[in-house]
Amino acid sequence: MDQKKKIDYKTIDLLLDRLRNRIGARYKQVKVNGELCYLLPNGVVFTFSRPQGFNSIIVEYADNINEANGYNYEDGCQFPLDWGEDKIFEAMVREIENEAI
Repeated sequence: MDQKKKIDYKTIDLLLDRLRNRIGARYKQVKVNGELCYLLPNGVVFTFSRPQGFNSIIVEYADNINEANGYNYEDGCQFPLDWGEDKIFEAMVREIENEAI
């Protein structure tokens, strides 16, 4: 019998908190519509989350703060939760740095 792996939401929340701390130490933090986001030197705003029903983290980008205020984000890459914190962080930073160009 095939059993689906139960999602441990507490562990996922802790992972997201640790990633927010690490990303926040590297990029300027801003609040947009009450949500924690990050601002790149070129004006691009990004955020990340684990969409409900997905076993991954997705980064979303807005071209500038005005676009972010209007909830006009474009999806970036998805990072599977089973990669672990360090691999997810490193992959996220690589993608984010490409957006900063």
